[in-house]
Amino acid sequence: MAVRIYSTLTGREDELVPLHPDGVLRMYVCGMTPKFHPHLGHARLFVAMDVIRRYLVFRGFQVKFVQNFTDVDDKIIQRALTEGRAADTTAQAYMDSYFDVIDRLNVRRADDYPTVTGYMERIVEFIAGLVETDHGYVTDSGDVYFGVSSFPEYGKLSHRDLNSQLVAARKELEPGKRDPRDFALWKHARAGEPSWASPWGRGRPGWHIECSAMVRETLGDQIDIHGGGADLIFPHHENEIAQSESLTGKEPFARYWAHAGLVILGGGENVGAKMAHSAENFTTLASILEKYDPLSKPSNRQWTPTSIPPTRSRSSSTWRAKSTPHVCQLNPRQRLIASAVHWFTSSTCSVSTSRRRPHRVTCRSNPLSRCSKTFGISLPYLRAPPSKRNAVSRAKDLLCL
Repeated sequence: MAVRIYSTLTGREDELVPLHPDGVLRMYVCGMTPKFHPHLGHARLFVAMDVIRRYLVFRGFQVKFVQNFTDVDDKIIQRALTEGRAADTTAQAYMDSYFDVIDRLNVRRADDYPTVTGYMERIVEFIAGLVETDHGYVTDSGDVYFGVSSFPEYGKLSHRDLNSQLVAARKELEPGKRDPRDFALWKHARAGEPSWASPWGRGRPGWHIECSAMVRETLGDQIDIHGGGADLIFPHHENEIAQSESLTGKEPFARYWAHAGLVILGGGENVGAKMAHSAENFTTLASILEKYDPLSKPSNRQWTPTSIPPTRSRSSSTWRAKSTPHVCQLNPRQRLIASAVHWFTSSTCSVSTSRRRPHRVTCRSNPLSRCSKTFGISLPYLRAPPSKRNAVSRAKDLLCL
């Protein structure tokens, strides 16, 4: 059976077909900006992307997985000033913090973790290429901007028209900027901030250009899957497409765009807001891991029968995932589902099957269902034989992308 994945670019589920003749899926995920300790929202994203990656490997695909760190940023510089240490030291400390907690969540490490500082020469070369092809322009102050009007397809990922793009743009034009939608490729150096040499004077790159350059250097001009949080669709990922396709002339830059949902707060004065460092409404993963022990060995998850809930019809039976080995050893797909549910909820996962459709066991209280349209994972199903008595021990599941 073919694997299907929901792509933000097309707005539908498409069959997953490798873009390159070697059959290797090239997957890039926008990583964190290490300006403080990782929080629950980071785990939400990176666990989701790890589930996708693990499943693709299980289905027989070769996957090269790259995830970056934005280790130069205004907020990192501000944090460094607050803590009284260098910006690079601050970024490294919080990158180390990321690996500490993400390893405890059993998230597989990426094949490569490129950083802005490590790829500065390639970033400068990328910007120079855009300037030479008239997609970028230099201001008198030494800033370099991407001219959005030079890329007619701008807005195709976020499905924004011109008016929507203008509403999202900054209200005031920076000196030398031609269009409100234009975005920075290079920022001239400011006193007391880290800077690097370039043909336009000392400075540092804008946010969006780093990923285009790092994708090209680590995975090539075109990739199969580009992942990230839903909040990055516009402008970050939209700008990546414009930069990369303008320089290389190759379409698509990424064939499938997988975006994970955000952690939205549901109470207090922050109700409806996303969890973020900038909003100071976050809960660090380290503090959560002090209270809860994550699943360290997914293979220990077992399916065990339980009694029928009073509120449910007696035409169905219910099983629940527990940590104690009792009935059967989970196969790899079942472990994948159980692990994902545990990572998201630190609780059990209930599934049920009805007499009318005894061949299918459907996850009922699975949080993955709430974000299936966001990052491309639909509800997990377990295929079981007609005999419900033996369904658990003989079940084979199918997790559809």
